Amino acid sequence: MDIFETTRIKLSNQGLRIDRYDLNRPWGGFFVLDENQAQVFADIYFEGLDVAPLRIAGKLSPKILLVKPEARLSCYVVSGRQNVEGSYCELDEKF
Repeated sequence: MDIFETTRIKLSNQGLRIDRYDLNRPWGGFFVLDENQAQVFADIYFEGLDVAPLRIAGKLSPKILLVKPEARLSCYVVSGRQNVEGSYCELDEKF
């Protein structure tokens, strides 16, 4: 079983619904979780962080990124959007 399937099963076992996913990026892939479960996601992965102030126009899009070994990601800033980040090590401990 690969890391994508292991992660999909883990998210499902945690009661998180996957809204969409793309596992074919050059750097790995991602799962986008049901927006209505943003607080549940934060409770599990960010020690209960209140997501209400993070919503922009009522929206918040929780994601799990899976990066291949030796792959690189570009960082960028998008005006009018907030990001809350957890390091790989912090998130990995939950799995």
